[in-house]
Amino acid sequence: MNNEETSQFDFLERIEREVRSILNLKNKLSFSENLDNKGLDSMNSVKLIISLEAMFNITITDEEMEMDNILTIDKINKLISDKLS
Repeated sequence: MNNEETSQFDFLERIEREVRSILNLKNKLSFSENLDNKGLDSMNSVKLIISLEAMFNITITDEEMEMDNILTIDKINKLISDKLS
């Protein structure tokens, strides 16, 4: 892995840990796993958004809070990466 791939993987790992924390899950999640099936409901999605905003020092708009944008760790990563670029 080159440095960019390593930092991207670390980024995904941070998101994955935070998702598991919010959803009270012990087992690691795949980055493409549907979080809806793991307990991501509207209340948990708000908690997750607030946590990610603080963690990455970003603001996620109401339009960006669509469930489709946070349905997988990969999609969350894309949302955050787009905000940071």
